[in-house]
Amino acid sequence: MKHLNLMSNMQVVTLLLASVLLVFAGPSAAGKHDHDRDHRKRHDVQKIVVHIKVHQEDLQGAITGMRLATLMQMSGAKTTVFLTLRGVRIADNRVPQDLYFGRETVLPNGADATLENVVHGFLNAGGKIGVCPACGNDIGLEPGYLIGTPKQVSIYTPDQISEMFLKADKVLDF
Repeated sequence: MKHLNLMSNMQVVTLLLASVLLVFAGPSAAGKHDHDRDHRKRHDVQKIVVHIKVHQEDLQGAITGMRLATLMQMSGAKTTVFLTLRGVRIADNRVPQDLYFGRETVLPNGADATLENVVHGFLNAGGKIGVCPACGNDIGLEPGYLIGTPKQVSIYTPDQISEMFLKADKVLDF
């Protein structure tokens, strides 16, 4: 018994056409994709938003969020900490920030591991802090009461908030 495995003319034409397309279009399409990806790697910096909504009622969350933001900033990301709800107290210079959590009492740079020093470490690394205007208003937070400089820490407008989240590559929530 003989088995013949014959393809129809239409199958042969389809196979040949697909082969020609792969030979001629494949490398250029793949090359363009690789070029675009490499271009993004070289020129785009990740934009990270770390949203912190807690303060001393969850000191572990506040300090961990700030430490992670510092790590992201020092790793080359453009990092913004956005403070809402009780987290806005982190940016309020009227609120004591000499708060510790856990066993670690000294940061790698030798400073006390207080919330205040962790926040200043983030700002010194080039990070920015944005404050929710409604949340800040609820506790009477005005620009004159903010820690840091106006370029480092500010009360965001609704447009700044929208832009920040729409342009963010990643959002981390604490």
